[in-house]
Amino acid sequence: MGAIRISNSIDSSDPGLLATLVEASQSLDQRLIEWQSNSDSWKQLLQRVFGIHQPFELESIAVELLDEATMAGLRGAYAAGTSEQPEKIYLNQEWATTASTIEIEAVLLEEIGHAIDQRLNGENDTPGDEGAIFSALIRGVEIPRNATTKND
Repeated sequence: MGAIRISNSIDSSDPGLLATLVEASQSLDQRLIEWQSNSDSWKQLLQRVFGIHQPFELESIAVELLDEATMAGLRGAYAAGTSEQPEKIYLNQEWATTASTIEIEAVLLEEIGHAIDQRLNGENDTPGDEGAIFSALIRGVEIPRNATTKND
């Protein structure tokens, strides 16, 4: 089972967007599998980003689309689960409609980074934008300048 699950509520009347979301989901699952297959590299990544490494479960986080006004201009957001609601990743629908698979994958990996932080550190949020740092490192790209100083 993959790290994320595209919500059934996503309108299939836009088959291009749905295909892009599925492709991004498959790509990020492959990246996670590759990283996790090298235990030492995975532990080093977790330690570098979150200050801790320990086993955790990460599967089937629902992804839903929200309108731009609700997302307040954000491309994505992670909401930790509660006793009343399961955890979710939200994507800005207007942005996602025009975004590439690579851009959507990057944002999904950023939100997965926040989900991992929640699992490893609970309410003690890692300093900086750990999601952006995780996304950059796992994709092998430069960490955004403000990611280490900005708290999310």
